[in-house]
Amino acid sequence: MANVKLIALCALILGLSLPLLALPKISYSIASLAVPGSGELLLGQTTRGATMLGIDIMSFYAYLETNKEVDRQINNYMHYAQTYADVPYGMPKEQYQAVQDYISSDFFNDRQEMMARNYFLITYYEPEAYEEY
Repeated sequence: MANVKLIALCALILGLSLPLLALPKISYSIASLAVPGSGELLLGQTTRGATMLGIDIMSFYAYLETNKEVDRQINNYMHYAQTYADVPYGMPKEQYQAVQDYISSDFFNDRQEMMARNYFLITYYEPEAYEEY
């Protein structure tokens, strides 16, 4: 995450400092490729360049905020599972999905018993292994 911010900052500084140089025509395309809108600013099309640069900044901000919101939602469902289902906080995501798939612990236990019965008694007919399980 810090690398993305550093790259964006460097690209912004580069894009804003390029007008100080005498540039060949290809430089405008390269500048616009690095930071969309900077090529237009270099060519003197300030309205178009500022609009594109503003949209880029807003898009980058929305991306960062979306990642923060995803982290908040993950934290919320972990707390919810801890509070209402006694699932320890910080378990792997698969554990939370398994908890979500069953209505209650009785339903989960009944399903496990059925799966063991199918495996040990019906498939391999090993009553001793079923009893041990």
